[in-house]
Amino acid sequence: MPANLDQYLKLRHLRVVTEIFNTGHISVASANLGLTPPAISKACAEIEAIIGHKLFDRTRSGMVPTDLCHLLVRSSGIITAELRKLSAEIQDNLFNTPQSLTIGYQSPSLSAIAMHAAGVLRQQIPALRLKIMQIDRASLLDGLQQDRYDIGFIALHQIENFPALSSQILLNERCFAVSLEGTMSLSEVLDNWADFRLRNWVLPIPGFAIRDRFESLLASRNLYSPANVIELNSAYDARPLIVACNAMTIATNTMLSNAGVTLPSFSRGPTDDDILLASGVVWRAHSPNLGIIDRFRKIVEAWANPIPPG
Repeated sequence: MPANLDQYLKLRHLRVVTEIFNTGHISVASANLGLTPPAISKACAEIEAIIGHKLFDRTRSGMVPTDLCHLLVRSSGIITAELRKLSAEIQDNLFNTPQSLTIGYQSPSLSAIAMHAAGVLRQQIPALRLKIMQIDRASLLDGLQQDRYDIGFIALHQIENFPALSSQILLNERCFAVSLEGTMSLSEVLDNWADFRLRNWVLPIPGFAIRDRFESLLASRNLYSPANVIELNSAYDARPLIVACNAMTIATNTMLSNAGVTLPSFSRGPTDDDILLASGVVWRAHSPNLGIIDRFRKIVEAWANPIPPG
């Protein structure tokens, strides 16, 4: 049986294990921590003695973590995040340091919700330092994992690939093909793709959920990508561009409603040839700023209920 960890396990033990886990080598871990390799080896042996089990398999290629080591490192991350949170709260309490919240948004459909919730939170906490940034999806996801952003409003496509992040759906949307001639379902466009493929298309750059899902939909039908594409990396209004070159694009029902476009009534609901996009809020579950994040999320939840596909 392992010893009582709360009595014998020290923070320095957790730092050593985490560094070996991240680097895979005692020599590299010792250099990063400013300790000698024998000191690192001794600390690792102490931890294994306390726990009563091996944490690493020693191989010629380096230190290979065991399943138990993975569990310990994950718990170490939670402990470290809680200590950082406590440190920030102590700092705020002792020195009256203003709280801060950095919000990122990639999904234009949720920008109004983000702005509203930020304004309400500022009213509740007048000294709150707020930063609201529009950013591409990949950079926002990376920033959330690195604590450069506290919370993000984003398309939730493949969000399960980011286990360190928690998410909540706020909006479910159906996508449509749009041109100067009108609005069509994607299935109508794909049924006549030989003609539509040759049109000018204005689309987000790869990495945006709409673009990635559209390309996947074409591939599932063994269809080629549009021949003439103008790519945008911004959610700003592209209508002048679409009008000027008589282009087609893809937009969600919320985008169309915000632009004053009345959606036609379709004889059937969404099919396998349609794109349904879920958007919502994303945050790191063990963020050191979790207290203010949770307060912000409650405002968002009170104002925005999930909306069914259009």
